[in-house]
Amino acid sequence: MFRRFLNSVTKIFDLPAWFQTIPSTSYDADSGLRSRVVAALLLVGALVRVRSFEELERGARRGRFRRFGAGPMSADTIRRWAKTIPPQVWHTLCQQVGRTLARNRAWDRIGGLRVVALDGVELFVQHSVTCDDCLHRTIDGVTQWFHRIIVASTVGPHRQTVLEWEPIHPADGSDKNEGEPTAAYRLLDTLYHAYHHQIEVIVADALYTTRVFLEAVRAHGWDVVVRLKDNRLTILKDAQGLLKITPASVVRALNDEVLRIWDFSDLSWGSVHNLRVIYWERTVTIRRRGRLHREQVATKTWTGWALATCGPAVTALTVYQIMHHRWDLENCVFRQGKTTGHLAHCFGHDPAIIEAMIGAQLVAITLWNWWTTRQTVSARRTRKPRVAWVDDAREDLRTMRTAWVLRWSLIPI
Repeated sequence: MFRRFLNSVTKIFDLPAWFQTIPSTSYDADSGLRSRVVAALLLVGALVRVRSFEELERGARRGRFRRFGAGPMSADTIRRWAKTIPPQVWHTLCQQVGRTLARNRAWDRIGGLRVVALDGVELFVQHSVTCDDCLHRTIDGVTQWFHRIIVASTVGPHRQTVLEWEPIHPADGSDKNEGEPTAAYRLLDTLYHAYHHQIEVIVADALYTTRVFLEAVRAHGWDVVVRLKDNRLTILKDAQGLLKITPASVVRALNDEVLRIWDFSDLSWGSVHNLRVIYWERTVTIRRRGRLHREQVATKTWTGWALATCGPAVTALTVYQIMHHRWDLENCVFRQGKTTGHLAHCFGHDPAIIEAMIGAQLVAITLWNWWTTRQTVSARRTRKPRVAWVDDAREDLRTMRTAWVLRWSLIPI
């Protein structure tokens, strides 16, 4: 299975061309490795979800990576050569995979729209080891050092594609850290140059509910949907007043669930006009029945507000679904990446190593999401959890015979 997987990603995403973008370095006197071989080792390690460089070392000494040109080596050697790979190389790979999936119409859609979610995640919280890119905070007199990145990913009911990420840096000449929205503006520019017309809607949480962010997204030609939570905002106060005199525009009942949606259009917020505010109320009836008791019925209600710049062609139900699927980035990328992909483990506290491992792990998440949701996958295999797919890949790695060191053009010409 893993051989077919590597054959597909090699052909479709043109991995040999990507490896050629890695600059060549001289042979190391101890191991004879090159940066391209180490890049292949990091990518394969992320695909089979290794937990540390020490696990890569044990696998290399057992010959599991000899088909990728990696002989026995130490974890320190891997770290030393990983630093020689420019961080931009991994951003190029992430964009290369994202653009290829967009051309092949493999991006998931919500109501016919290509939606990209932005959100930040905190990684590698420590109290002693630091680097130049570490952020810091003081809690109860104890200083914590950590890293934080913003990830852009497509969201939808079937698959998620990580498009790009942007690290948050310490602020220059100040004890404070750089704000998440500041890094988000850089990420928007990167997304525009890499994807531009392939993105239609940007969705984000309440942290990005500012007029500056709305104008920045609209300047790129995209619509935006953000969560409304701050009751001090005038546009939310206006919508709350309209809610008392306006009936629901969408009422949908399905089994024990009732969904009501209110749509308030043609609102203004300062210099930003033609905005829509969506309010939803989702009521679920929970039925419980025990062996000694009669049926017990309880109801639970969820409500929320959303601010959207979408036109009337986008229905209120679609805006609600966009906000609902915004959690796919949190659940399917961040949570699964931390629990099963070891995204929360710091393989080496160096900016180049951190960028390399984050890039390799995010690309691995995208490739597995794409491979496990293909229409050509058999029904028997689609019922298996994705962790089982990775276990099968680990087993296949032991008996692999293809010379990927030549197939991927790892040896510089």
